[in-house]
Amino acid sequence: MITIAIMGFATVCVGFLPTYAEIGIWAPIFLVVLRILQGLSAGGEIGGSAIYLTEHAGNRHRGFKTSFLQLMGPLGILASTLQIAILQKWLSQSQFQDWGWRVPFWASLILLMIAVYLRRSLEETPVFLELAKQEQKNESQLLNNFKDPEIRKRMFLLFFASLQVVQFCFSAFRYIQRSS
Repeated sequence: MITIAIMGFATVCVGFLPTYAEIGIWAPIFLVVLRILQGLSAGGEIGGSAIYLTEHAGNRHRGFKTSFLQLMGPLGILASTLQIAILQKWLSQSQFQDWGWRVPFWASLILLMIAVYLRRSLEETPVFLELAKQEQKNESQLLNNFKDPEIRKRMFLLFFASLQVVQFCFSAFRYIQRSS
């Protein structure tokens, strides 16, 4: 639920972003932050979806059944391209550039509500239900990561590298702002 909520919230927020003329350098910074949130949550969602599909697929034709997950990305791109094409056909170029490009992001609010509804109606996987019957308590994987010194070292390195990327982006934005 968290990954779907973050992904949907970030997508809808893109449609409401102020322009560069309105808030300056903060507009592209907010856009990058929202896109990062979308990417991280989509990455988390696809892993969970793959596990869910695999555990529900059974042993017969498991690969075929789970392959549909890989089809959803291209279908999403096709649907968004069709939305843009339709909007560009119905709106003038100035209307599309002023507000029309935001319509697909606003429409994603409907998709978010549908996704939340569908996610709430899903049953747990058979593997999870079997473990719950056996009353086996699983430790939190996140806590396990902090216990392992090698993983802690890698997480610190990733965090440090991420901070460096953010710092570079802010420096580049400041340079662009001073140049213009």
